[in-house]
Amino acid sequence: ITWSDLEVKTAKVTEQIDESNQTQPVNTAQVDIIDENNDFDIANPNGAWNSAEYYQKLTMQEYKDGSLIDCGTFYLSGWSFKSNVASFKAVDAVGYLDTVTYREGTVLDHARAKDVIDSVMAAAGWTDYVVDDAIADMELVGYLKKQTCRNALKEVCFALGAQATCSRSDVITIRQPDRYIATYVGPDRKFIGKTQVALGDYVAQVSVSLPNYTLSAEPKSVYKATVDPGTYAVDFSAPIDPASIQATGGEVSNAHEGYCILTVKAAGECEITAKTYTSQDFTLTQDVDSLDAGQTAVTKKYTAALYCPSQIYKVMKQLLSYYQLRKTLQMTYLLDKEIAGKWVGVTDTENQVSSALIKEQTID
Repeated sequence: ITWSDLEVKTAKVTEQIDESNQTQPVNTAQVDIIDENNDFDIANPNGAWNSAEYYQKLTMQEYKDGSLIDCGTFYLSGWSFKSNVASFKAVDAVGYLDTVTYREGTVLDHARAKDVIDSVMAAAGWTDYVVDDAIADMELVGYLKKQTCRNALKEVCFALGAQATCSRSDVITIRQPDRYIATYVGPDRKFIGKTQVALGDYVAQVSVSLPNYTLSAEPKSVYKATVDPGTYAVDFSAPIDPASIQATGGEVSNAHEGYCILTVKAAGECEITAKTYTSQDFTLTQDVDSLDAGQTAVTKKYTAALYCPSQIYKVMKQLLSYYQLRKTLQMTYLLDKEIAGKWVGVTDTENQVSSALIKEQTID
């Protein structure tokens, strides 16, 4: 189905990036369509709503100066119908990753970053992604637990000091951020009276708690219950060594650090034992060279599941440098080629240029 011109009542895209790596943002889209034929009214038994599916692909494009511009690829997350208007909500590919679970749970001991990302994407069944060569061969240490694939990707990106984004694309790109100005916005594109500047906290220190896993010398009980006959997935509260796993009252198969499959043939008590990993966490800090007088210093604290031994201090310096960008600029402007995650030069009426990272923008 294609909608164009006057059929589109409203359309909005919100793009986000988070260089603080506290979250893994999701780009979203919302579209309202004039539905004269009631195709998306569920009261219409022959309507097109019968063919709509969750996470069906939705592409958005606009014409500008005679050219067709890609505004992004999204996946339906919900729709509704009222007064001949069909409303659709959609998320980008990263949002789709939030619907799939990274099941295995994996203890990483200097694992290649590209291989770890491949495993996360394979769990999601996602093939359209690109990993920058600069981070592909970095090594990761820690435990990637059972969680959504989106959260797993966030943990990997934090360790690598990288960003995952698919703004204006259907391909997830995983790369380290840069600070090159991609476009300039002058007074001719800014709306007068729609500019605001705010000042954020003075972050003088970044603190990161990191894991240090060791394997126990002896097995211990990791699961014990009275169960009926059947096949069960058993999740472990802490990672285990699959090679050491043993079971009584049932048979274990498909053992991983984070879970196993337990098959019970007769009702009764089942117990699983295995060597377990425990972590003695340690903390690293990175401070500004000198405190600014008259400022209230703030510490940003992180707890990381993974880290890259050769990269961790660079990641901390990168975070501290990001937090020194205290001024937040909010403005309304006519879009050209600006994309969230890119840097832009903003020119004022006195021809002074300020460089800024586009953290978020809403395209109407």
